[in-house]
Amino acid sequence: MDITRLARATDADAIARVQYDSWMERVPQVLEHISVQEIETAWASTISAGDGRSGRVLVVERSGQVEGYCAVMFDLDVKICQVVGLEVSPNSRRSTLGIRLTNAAADLAMSAGMDEMTAWLGRDETAAQHLLQSAGWTLTGATRTVAMATATESLAQERNEIEFLVSLTEPL
Repeated sequence: MDITRLARATDADAIARVQYDSWMERVPQVLEHISVQEIETAWASTISAGDGRSGRVLVVERSGQVEGYCAVMFDLDVKICQVVGLEVSPNSRRSTLGIRLTNAAADLAMSAGMDEMTAWLGRDETAAQHLLQSAGWTLTGATRTVAMATATESLAQERNEIEFLVSLTEPL
């Protein structure tokens, strides 16, 4: 049975493992500069910080194991929710867990009074792009280049990203 819920600080290790395993496939060079323990510490801090008004982290469980997460930030002034992290364990991809996470994030954003959601994806992340488009998100045409970095150092690499958007006030 799949369950989507708000993350707890005790989920930080499982979230870190999902992120590490996902990044190992996509950006292994970043993992040369950061350990899974450092990722876990960052998630524990993120989940424990604040009152949830500025953002939240959701997880999806399958058979009691965390298999994915979605982190969102709310901009209360302009009523936009930005997806700042969305990963599903490599072994659980293409199994509806990503859709469950994005739908739960949209519900959370609507309950927080947001009108739109945005997400930036790497140009090479075609599976994630397809996931969002199949859930009704549209490509905005906006692009950006982001310097790759860890919490403690910049890396000599950049990531080219494209923006996706979904309205929370109009039916799909």
